[in-house]
Amino acid sequence: MSVQTVRMGPDGMLYAATLPSGKVYKLDPHAEGKTDDSATLVFDPQATQEKPKYVWDLAFDAKGRLFVATGAPAAVYRVTPGGKPELFYKSDEEHIRTLAFDKAGNLIAGSDGTGLVYRIDPAGKAFVLFDAPKKEITSVIVAPDGSIYAAGVGEKGRGNLPPLPVTGQATVTATITIVQPGSVQAFSGNSLIPDGRSCTRYRRATGRRRRLEWEGRHSLLVAMDAGRRAGGDGQSRAGFTGSVMTGRGRMWRIWRRRR
Repeated sequence: MSVQTVRMGPDGMLYAATLPSGKVYKLDPHAEGKTDDSATLVFDPQATQEKPKYVWDLAFDAKGRLFVATGAPAAVYRVTPGGKPELFYKSDEEHIRTLAFDKAGNLIAGSDGTGLVYRIDPAGKAFVLFDAPKKEITSVIVAPDGSIYAAGVGEKGRGNLPPLPVTGQATVTATITIVQPGSVQAFSGNSLIPDGRSCTRYRRATGRRRRLEWEGRHSLLVAMDAGRRAGGDGQSRAGFTGSVMTGRGRMWRIWRRRR
């Protein structure tokens, strides 16, 4: 078992999503020592009709409700405080990989399959904001100015694993393990950066503009964060300040100057 993501909830508790069980636990961050027995299970995929196998991301709305992004099948569940999970949105993609809320209360979701970025309104109605040239959206964030940044990886129509170098005539006996594409097992068992060894961040701002903001070779972009860079007079002089964490243990700080 591994922990895929952790989020601090508005109630001051720590929420952790695990793989491959797909369960979400609530922990007391002020507890002393281990909390194995006192962890509260807040989301169990077996309690849903779809029974997803993976939990990829967590997000809280303004009302403190927990939203859970799942895969196999790709869906988003809403969990009210002390309530049962309910299906909020279901996609035809393989996975919903990442979540973020905008200022209007819409849920921004990135998928793995064909690399779509959705805007889902509070009623659960979805609209495709962006069809990325990458197959997987690994992170989405909403900047203070309302711009949406999406990180993508993997070439569409290509598999993650290289072809086997088989030559000559030989008898081969092997044990083959099939894992779900995009799962934590697939990433752990493959030392290659998936599909093209590149990661891309896109920006969607007012006026439906789309722009390639940053691209890093030989890296897998796994997380982003947004903020503002203040000038010497205390005023913000940049439209966006971001941190990018890659799969090779590196963190980048990127900012875009106003023009």
